[in-house]
Amino acid sequence: MNETQKQLNREKRIKYKKGFLICDVLVVLCILANFGAVFLTGIMVGEEKYTAAKELVEIDKLNNITSTVNDYVKFYETNDIQADLNNWEQAHTIEEKTKSNNAFRAFLLNGFMWIFFVCCYILFRFNIYYEWHFYLLLFICIYLFILTASDFLNNYGLWLAKIIFGL
Repeated sequence: MNETQKQLNREKRIKYKKGFLICDVLVVLCILANFGAVFLTGIMVGEEKYTAAKELVEIDKLNNITSTVNDYVKFYETNDIQADLNNWEQAHTIEEKTKSNNAFRAFLLNGFMWIFFVCCYILFRFNIYYEWHFYLLLFICIYLFILTASDFLNNYGLWLAKIIFGL
């Protein structure tokens, strides 16, 4: 039975060679679009915090209070060695370390999710025996590409609008 399955899979890979290539390209584009959306979201959140802090400084100037952006927004380094090497402020409390670690944890979780997805994709790709298996794989790849590309394009459009129109 195992040889028969391998033979069926080889036949489908030969018959739908371009379709498999399209699926491979879509998976790579999904990963790039997802990490691009995560990166753009990180940029926009950082800019919003900085802009809000600048507005608070302007309000303080009107009230004759001397302040800087760093009084309102503080960035901490959780790695003790990097903090010492670069003279950065080190995170001492658990709350400060947790804020920094949450972003890193989210990035790691996203990376593990994509590793799991790619492993499932490869496993499914080499276990296609019938035509409907191939069409299901193609549908899943197209659907995921639409989801991740729309997320990326929404974030990219918002980022461009903020730059162009000053939103």
